[in-house]
Amino acid sequence: MLTQIVLPVYNAESTISCSVESVIKQTNKNWILTVVDDGSTDHTRELIAPYLENPQIKYIYQSNSGPGAARNTAINLGCAFQPDIFAFIDADDCWHPRKLQYQIDTFLTHPWADVVVTDSANYHSFPSPFYLETRPPVHAINNLFTTLCTKDFPFHPASAAIKSSLFERARYTETPQGEDFFPFLYWSLLGRNFLRLKAPLYIERSLPGSLQRTDAGTLFSGESRLNGIQRLKDEHYDLLCSRCHNPATLVAHAKKRFYKRATSGARACLTGFELIRYPLFRADRDIPALVVFTESLKCLAYAAWKITRTG
Repeated sequence: MLTQIVLPVYNAESTISCSVESVIKQTNKNWILTVVDDGSTDHTRELIAPYLENPQIKYIYQSNSGPGAARNTAINLGCAFQPDIFAFIDADDCWHPRKLQYQIDTFLTHPWADVVVTDSANYHSFPSPFYLETRPPVHAINNLFTTLCTKDFPFHPASAAIKSSLFERARYTETPQGEDFFPFLYWSLLGRNFLRLKAPLYIERSLPGSLQRTDAGTLFSGESRLNGIQRLKDEHYDLLCSRCHNPATLVAHAKKRFYKRATSGARACLTGFELIRYPLFRADRDIPALVVFTESLKCLAYAAWKITRTG
């Protein structure tokens, strides 16, 4: 099975070499790696250049458009190679040497599977070298759609190996954060089969300053999830009704949860009138009026406090 590996990068000169090396060291060698440089202004391009002597590694530079657009660029170009699987790695993360092999083996032994994810571990607490004495157990992920609506991802989405046919139905959204929420939400609603390898084969870094660790990340994450739920309702409501016992209740619950996440991020990173108007700007008929009123009061109080603090 040929795997198209997608690596979006933006100003990751301190970690990009480790990420690429972890792909090169995979025990499964049937892969093509596409690095999409999303407008980096540091030395990322120079660090990637020596790796391009490897014919399996491709490099594309584009103007800064966000991680979702970068992933979609690689998927669009990668389709020319007719891969069986798409896999993903972020530019500040790395893979266990057997990650890809274990995922491909799982597809071969479970041909009905559509997505195979793995557990993840923090880079700084990850034992090195790390050996797996036995093949990791495989567990089915059940009720993923409900989990995404009422909680969040039960796995790191970048750990996923995904059958290429799924991208005929959905692509990543081109938002600053949370670009992977809608496709996984849609695939799970379709009833696609998700399996999980119970071993930390995806190693992530928690770098200071990365968007997902910031207040703006909380804001964008909440907004992307609100937008994903609304898009599903607008474009696939018949499917939603056929798959869910009470779709209206589930949509309302999901929207209330992610609305609160977005307004929490707004309180931390917006100011003045922009902060005051935000809860009303993001509200819709699915979100209870009491929730909108409460979040509006919170934002008003935070806006007043920020004014007095700076004044």
